[in-house]
Amino acid sequence: MRRRTLIKSSALFGLGTLGTSIFSSCVQSTNNPSTNTATSKGLKPLRVGLLPWLGWEGLYYADLKQLFKAEGIEVEQTMFKSPTDINEALLAGKLDIGGVVAADLFGLTAKVPNLKIIMVTDYSGEVDGILSNKKILKPEDLKGKKFARENTPYELVFVGEFLKRGGLTEKDVQIVSLTAEEGAKAFMAGKVDAVATYDPFITKALKVRKDAKQLFSPKGTNIIANSIVAHGKVIAERRNDVLAYLRAIDQGSKLAKANQQEANELMAKWLELSVAEIADQRSKIYTLDITENKIVAFNPSNALNLESSLRSASKILLDSDRIKTIGDAATLIDSSLTKSL
Repeated sequence: MRRRTLIKSSALFGLGTLGTSIFSSCVQSTNNPSTNTATSKGLKPLRVGLLPWLGWEGLYYADLKQLFKAEGIEVEQTMFKSPTDINEALLAGKLDIGGVVAADLFGLTAKVPNLKIIMVTDYSGEVDGILSNKKILKPEDLKGKKFARENTPYELVFVGEFLKRGGLTEKDVQIVSLTAEEGAKAFMAGKVDAVATYDPFITKALKVRKDAKQLFSPKGTNIIANSIVAHGKVIAERRNDVLAYLRAIDQGSKLAKANQQEANELMAKWLELSVAEIADQRSKIYTLDITENKIVAFNPSNALNLESSLRSASKILLDSDRIKTIGDAATLIDSSLTKSL
């Protein structure tokens, strides 16, 4: 799946500064109809970066259906080729808002402290998974075994959350650093005992290896959260525009859900997948609208709340020695916007 290859290519451990020519080659306009609307209060358009991903359907749908125009704001949404490109653009001040894997914010705020998560768009479910042979029944059985994963914050957290359920850390297994596709190939060839990967590689590996099974997925958990991140200055100075943006994408999500067949066809074109693949992917992830952000993501008493996800991720990242210092997870979140809607 094209999007999954993109979203997992993040390399947040080595964030640097992109040159202008490199940055320009990494993006393309979404040709959104909203860019010709009148800008709120004469301000510049809100500059938004995103990747093709079903969890960000509301952002894309709001563009297609001119919902930003209906809200009276001008938005320039730009499609990026990888999450690293979006992260770099946020750090360079080239974006006001970006679609970001929530755990990535620890690395970003080390350089730009005022970045805030203002909405959770989705929690990954069975699209991601850990595969093993059928002899491995629980995390403890992986001790000393070869375990393939990508060398990214997201994968460190995902694998770390699973291993700690068996009282293990990555130091107890033999980590083999491979991309999701390479890891799946190594698993299919019997070169590793387990792999953290995602569809379509999960489906393919299970077809090739008859002795394989999906040992774990983040279904029903808050381990992997995708979010919308904004600069604190933008939130402070353009609060009404940001609120209008959130209202528009919420309307986009609701419109897509109310017109599922049309939405599946439009998303299939956007993500370069079949309608059947979109329908399957839709059944595997948990998308959140504004109301669900209030009662789930930003609700401390809900088991799936974002702050608990970030706290758990921060401990794993610190223990991995890949990130030296991490601030309080609560400081990464500004829930005031969604709660006011």
